[in-house]
Amino acid sequence: MRKLFSATLAAILISAINVSSVLASGNPYGPYNPYEPHEPLPTGFGDTNTFYLVALVAFTVGMIILAIAKDLKGKQSAA
Repeated sequence: MRKLFSATLAAILISAINVSSVLASGNPYGPYNPYEPHEPLPTGFGDTNTFYLVALVAFTVGMIILAIAKDLKGKQSAA
């Protein structure tokens, strides 16, 4: 058990020492990329703040309608 613990600890330490040479963030010049930067196609959704606002309002109104319907159904079944 002690040998297994020592071997595991040694493997963790060795991998922790060499992690900067493996990760792309360890390269001070940045990762090598032979391609040009990606520029997305203009789809008309560049400013999506309005879309998110309308979606939030629609979701909130829908939840309010469902809550009212559930409340009215509960009152109707109790009567």
